[in-house]
Formats: sequence, C-alpha cells, structure tokens
Amino acid sequence: GEFAKKEFPSLYNESLFTISCADPQCGKTLSNEIKHVLDLIASSNIPERYKVTISGNLTTAGYMPDSNLGEKKYGFKLVIDQLLETGNPQASAAAEALKNYAKSEYKLDL
Repeated sequence: GEFAKKEFPSLYNESLFTISCADPQCGKTLSNEIKHVLDLIASSNIPERYKVTISGNLTTAGYMPDSNLGEKKYGFKLVIDQLLETGNPQASAAAEALKNYAKSEYKLDL
C-alpha cells in the first residue's frame, strides 16, 4: 500500500489495501459458538483434507472484527457451503450450528 501510494498517488485507493485482521495476534477472540462448530468439524468423519480447509476458513472468519461484517458474512457462507457440499450428516449439523450462530449473533440469514 505504501509503495502504491508513493508511486501512483493519483490511482491510489486506500480501501484496496486495507485487509481485515484474521489471525489470533490482532483478531477477535473466537466465540464459544465458533469453537463448538470447529469441534463438530473435528469430530466428524469427513476427510481430513476437508476438515483442515473448512476449519481454517472458519477460524479466519471468526477472527475478523465485527466492523468487517461483510467479510465475516462471506467467510461464514463459504464454510456453510463447503460443509454442505460434503453431503455428510455431521458436516450438515455443523453448517446448521453456524447458520444459527450467524443469525442470532449478527442477524445474518445464510
């Protein structure tokens, strides 16, 4: 961002270089509900490669600040879709738990 601002001041748009914090160092503490969904994913019998990807996506969305609700919503929706795509009942239960959390905590209808 600093390079673009210096070298291309007429084209520079700060919003293109603003990235939400999505890690434990600067992010929001994961809620108990997110931890519960992560536990459901971990204990499911979906393939490990899916667990890793889906859990990583959910953790990233969970760390995002509430002020970036659009990005958080996108992350939650991505995880729900990934869980449902597995066709696994345990993954579907995790998706439903995440939907309920998003609705109760953020008024998001996913």
